[in-house]
Amino acid sequence: MGAATSLPVRDSTADRRLKLSQTILYYCGFVALGATYAALGPSLESLAKNTGADIDGISILFTARSLGYLIAAAFGSRLLDRLPAHRVIGISFLLDALLLFIFPQLQVLWGLALMMLVMGMSFSALDIGGNALLVWVHAEKVGPYMNGLHFFSGLGLFLSPVIIGQALARVDSVTPAYWLLAATFVPLAIWMLSLPSPRPPQTATEEKSGASVHPLMVFFMAAFFFLYVGAESGFGGLVFTYARTLSLSDEAGAAYLTSAYWGALMLGRLLSIPLAARLRPRYILFGNLIGSLASLGLMIFFPDSLTMLWIGSIGLGFFFSSIFPTILLWADRNISLTGQLTGRFFMGASLGGMTVPWLIGQFIDNVSAHAMMFTLLGDISLGLIVFLLLLTIAKKD
Repeated sequence: MGAATSLPVRDSTADRRLKLSQTILYYCGFVALGATYAALGPSLESLAKNTGADIDGISILFTARSLGYLIAAAFGSRLLDRLPAHRVIGISFLLDALLLFIFPQLQVLWGLALMMLVMGMSFSALDIGGNALLVWVHAEKVGPYMNGLHFFSGLGLFLSPVIIGQALARVDSVTPAYWLLAATFVPLAIWMLSLPSPRPPQTATEEKSGASVHPLMVFFMAAFFFLYVGAESGFGGLVFTYARTLSLSDEAGAAYLTSAYWGALMLGRLLSIPLAARLRPRYILFGNLIGSLASLGLMIFFPDSLTMLWIGSIGLGFFFSSIFPTILLWADRNISLTGQLTGRFFMGASLGGMTVPWLIGQFIDNVSAHAMMFTLLGDISLGLIVFLLLLTIAKKD
């Protein structure tokens, strides 16, 4: 009798330990993902020098990364529902390590673009997988864990420009920074491959809504991700170039400015963890969008002020911080996040990350660096309109 009654306790303890290990692993993976994602912006000028390209030409790397992400989101997200997800992500980690080791040494633009395309596909596996797997692990209790996941992504985003800045200041090369990033993926791959994958939900949307997913909900969600991720990656990737083009900062200072933006995003995600338990998602999202518009307004009204650029960058990072995890939580209240459905949303995100930074790069080279802030202002204004449309068709908020 004693053995029979103790067995469920042991199973419960083992299950909790497994969930804890999986959660910590996803958090560590998102630190590495964030750091690698943010590395491109501060290293763009050095990569342009290595290849002899201008900013207009080198900005194709943003497009290549997002195109790879889009391809994987469109055709690879189903693998997370059909294959052990940890195996898919673990192999992606090993591929990232190899590509990051080679990437900064290439001196041909098309070679860099090809490698960035493949890295974008790999990033997609972790980004879509990490968000979906966390929901599978924690189900209805995922709220604070989701905000925690994106806090650790912000930590990586914050650290990466600092590492790049130090490499530029010490050896005038981004290669050591990329090699350090490559080294972080190897132990993560081993850890990922050693843990069992969580199981996907068996009856995705029917369990939550009792009906098929509203097509307009999926469309507007994808549109919102397009606009938000386009703005986040466009600013984070090109504020370095913006500051340098307007001669507001030297190379190292522009790298630290980029780090301040990502650092504010990280801090905001940390503060959003308790807020997510107290405020309805719609109120958090409204506050984020209005605050983002106000931060952009500062930089537009004082275009030649380094002080306002710093204040606006920090403000933008802070108000951007919880948009991504909060909109995912808001969506999960209405439609369960399977790997395939999450992939559709992230297709919109990858299209935004591909289009908006490329567009800003064209404006900086061919129109004016100041056009960057007006582009972002229009982007976030459209995002606010799309969110209002989502609220009109949603069942919950």
